[in-house]
Amino acid sequence: MKKTINILILVLMILISESCENVSKTTFANRDLFINPGNSQKLRKCIMTLERETELWKYHYDDIEDSERNIDLTYELKSENLSFSFMNFEPINNSEFEILELSELPFKKYELIEPITDGTGPILFNKEYGILALGNVMGPNLVCLPEKMDKEMVKRVSEKLFE
Repeated sequence: MKKTINILILVLMILISESCENVSKTTFANRDLFINPGNSQKLRKCIMTLERETELWKYHYDDIEDSERNIDLTYELKSENLSFSFMNFEPINNSEFEILELSELPFKKYELIEPITDGTGPILFNKEYGILALGNVMGPNLVCLPEKMDKEMVKRVSEKLFE
């Protein structure tokens, strides 16, 4: 009987330790999405949610007005790769740059691992901030900034997107 109880306690301890490995922290931020920065620019509001797990961070950008425009992105901590809309992106060597007004960590430029003609990219990103900008050859580009950021910052980020 005592042996059975010890085995049950051991199994319970293993189950508890396994479940504690994937503790998730969630943070929220309001963001302005500037679509097609420039002459025909549109502004959309979204709420960014970041779920931090041990090996994978998940970013959700929920459009306040239209849920069909939501963006989901995952970041793998080990490989530093991004997954977005069934496409995988990797950081480009020597592409780091800083915008200290937005984040203490440098941003990196990401491009498709397997490029396609109408593929999304590049993406400007850092793991603490999330998406800074997203390029799209066949659709609109977007710049993602904290609420009430000035238009000069939109221009500065847009220029970085295709440098």
